[in-house]
Amino acid sequence: MKPAFLDMFEGSSPQLLAVVTGTINAVSDGMQYGWTAPTIPLLLRNDTPVAITHTDEVWLESIYMLGGVVALPFTIYLINAIGRKMMMWLSSIVGICGWICIAAGTNVYYLYVGRVLLGMTGDIAFTASPVYISEIAHQKIRGFLAGIIYLMMLIGIIVVYAIGPWVPIYATAAVGVGSSISTTHTISIYAGISLLSHLCK
Repeated sequence: MKPAFLDMFEGSSPQLLAVVTGTINAVSDGMQYGWTAPTIPLLLRNDTPVAITHTDEVWLESIYMLGGVVALPFTIYLINAIGRKMMMWLSSIVGICGWICIAAGTNVYYLYVGRVLLGMTGDIAFTASPVYISEIAHQKIRGFLAGIIYLMMLIGIIVVYAIGPWVPIYATAAVGVGSSISTTHTISIYAGISLLSHLCK
């Protein structure tokens, strides 16, 4: 006998797939939330690829949140101007640029720029995604689907804690890029399918 709670997912597979694939970018955001914990000890070692001071340590922790504050006014305007789906796509592109800055960094300023960009990404994603989910989800599973983005973020924190202390900084960044690219490709595919179906009518 099928458990009763599974009844709410009946006929909702496309919505579940769209939400899961559209929020994979939140794994990247979670990785940035936890990034400093395993990474700063690596940066303070004698064989660090990027030398930092204790002042830099404080700024690397806080500048991520400042990026979110900077992006907020633009996010509020653009979420209606260009749409939720495009904002999710944009957040992935900005996230990819941020991770590339961190991976390619030869001095602390690359890390600053990367953290600011990824802070902006987190602000955009966590503003646009819940609105997008509430618009596409059936009311019987809307609450469940809205929580998936936070689950993805927690997965990202676990990922960076699990691999961050053991791999080079660029390897952690590569995982973050992979997460952002997954969302970018998925949204692009959905947009292409939507365009083709519209043209074929």
